[in-house]
Amino acid sequence: MVINGLINAPFVEHGGNNMHADFMKDVGLCEFLGAEQILHDMTGTSKKDVIEELVELLIKKKLIKNKSETLKRILEREELMSTGLGDSVAIPHARLEVGEKPIIAMGRHSLGLDFDSPDKKPVHLIMLVLWA
Repeated sequence: MVINGLINAPFVEHGGNNMHADFMKDVGLCEFLGAEQILHDMTGTSKKDVIEELVELLIKKKLIKNKSETLKRILEREELMSTGLGDSVAIPHARLEVGEKPIIAMGRHSLGLDFDSPDKKPVHLIMLVLWA
């Protein structure tokens, strides 16, 4: 299932812009996603609302500083193509100066939202990813 793959699959971390194998290592998702970065009962009624909820969570946890720039970048990316993957999962994301490691927030929406997913099913799991 997609959710198990997201939680258990390694991210690839690299040094600088050099993607040479000597600089790569597998890193587990748990290194980037703590319990305090998860919203269990999201209340937004639109794609923009839930993205804003996750950004606000990262602001409160002092993991990012600029809410308006972060939202702008994520929504610009979302306009290019929906990040709804199907199987009730969406991964909105953007490149932003956030340091060396990605910043992640995850939320669960019990009712589900339209995220323009290819399978047209409502999204219940939203994983926001920011990286430099």
